[in-house]
Amino acid sequence: ECFLPGSGALPGWETETAGIPLSPCRITVDLSALQGNFLALCAYLRARGEAPRPICVVKADAYGHGAAACAAALAAVGADFFAVATLGEALSLRRTVPGADILLLSPAPRGAAPLLLRERISATVGSAADVLAITRALPDPPREGAARSRPPYAGIPAGRVACHIKLDSGMHRLGFPITGGERAALYTCRALVRQEGWYPYGLYSHLAAADDPASPLTGEQVACFSRAAAEFRRAGLCRFSHLAASAGV
Repeated sequence: ECFLPGSGALPGWETETAGIPLSPCRITVDLSALQGNFLALCAYLRARGEAPRPICVVKADAYGHGAAACAAALAAVGADFFAVATLGEALSLRRTVPGADILLLSPAPRGAAPLLLRERISATVGSAADVLAITRALPDPPREGAARSRPPYAGIPAGRVACHIKLDSGMHRLGFPITGGERAALYTCRALVRQEGWYPYGLYSHLAAADDPASPLTGEQVACFSRAAAEFRRAGLCRFSHLAASAGV
């Protein structure tokens, strides 16, 4: 059970049924510490000469810490990009951070295109099935002169779903495989995401062994992904790329 100081809520300890505590464990979330971590990461990136724009992953209720409270606290110190695991999480988060960019990390459910467009949520594309599940539900393009909702990123044409292409660089969970050669994945993605209704924006992958400093896999994944990102940028399929994991920092 999550207890946020200042929320006015009592820890779950005190909730009992027939004298039996229902929630004997709790965590106390220090939102100022969370903000400090975010700002420290931004400062670290600036010191390396990079423009900081961390993607704050708040899936699974911010890993049990309270997604709404954490996202609001992060947005208050400059965070403007968040990621979640499910469409339900994305829709809920949109109410908390109405102006932020939101990335759906898992494949969008079939028929979700109207919601993605309306709520300005970016989709993950990691297979042909991901594309087809949404393409078949895309509404007709807006008529000339019709009112258009604000796109999630500057420069994305109205009526198109922004997508981040996911590559499998070695974790073997989701994404177009690139360990056997990035060009095959590039050709497949080019044919898929350039269908009407899609706008390729980002490119990403997931580190599989970042929590093990001795593992050679992380270096191999970084090298593999870097080669692929260069190819995708040349093909106009990537405006920016990101590669991380919970232990990636």
